[in-house]
Amino acid sequence: MDFMQRSLGLTVGVAMFLLFTGCLKDGVLPTKQPAEGDVSLRVEFVNGTRPFSAGMWSVDGAGAQVRFTTLKFYLSNIGLYDVDSNRISGISNSALLLDASRSVERYELGRIPNGHIEEFKFVPGLDRAFSCEAAFPHGHPYTDPSMQDPVDMERMHMRMAGYVDVNNDGHFDDGVDVAFDHALKGGATRPLRHFHMHADMVDGSSLELAIQVDLRVLLLAVDMAADPSSEGDDALVDMLLNNLAIAISPK
Repeated sequence: MDFMQRSLGLTVGVAMFLLFTGCLKDGVLPTKQPAEGDVSLRVEFVNGTRPFSAGMWSVDGAGAQVRFTTLKFYLSNIGLYDVDSNRISGISNSALLLDASRSVERYELGRIPNGHIEEFKFVPGLDRAFSCEAAFPHGHPYTDPSMQDPVDMERMHMRMAGYVDVNNDGHFDDGVDVAFDHALKGGATRPLRHFHMHADMVDGSSLELAIQVDLRVLLLAVDMAADPSSEGDDALVDMLLNNLAIAISPK
């Protein structure tokens, strides 16, 4: 009986050894694939069907040609969600300052676990948690001075400046064409916007998501010559931020 038990134990041991060595390749144990990976966001500015570049004309809601000298805006409360509408952990860069002078830009968002991404959600401009300096007694995390009102120190959602070619002759004429300078701040509380963005983080590989911003959609129903300044105009602020929400789409 003892001999049979010893024989059985020896047989099992040999079998386990063979099974273990069979899993080796060139004498190296197989490595476990990472459970999370880096995710980034590529942002492309377009003008209708064409890529946007600095100095390009766009068209506002009144049909006038518009040229931007400055166009910057925030996206805040950025999040990725799974098929059950659960927020995916690991997004460390949840507010971005986008600048149309760079027609294509890439931003690191963080490290997320393996799995399927169903939705991309964001707030156009700064959500209420980001809009006031008082919310950050140790300093605002996004400190671009061009996005801060020098008088009341409030952060802007969007900064846009340029001119409207009222007579459509292709250049700016003093006394005829209209310069605009919008420092968009305040306005109503904005809800999260979202769209479907199907992608998968697999085995910890790097994943790049992509969105585009269409400047023609941004200027829908906006007469830039009639509204050269947004100071105190909450209705215009809300219109432009609502336009921004629909101007952004998956690429």
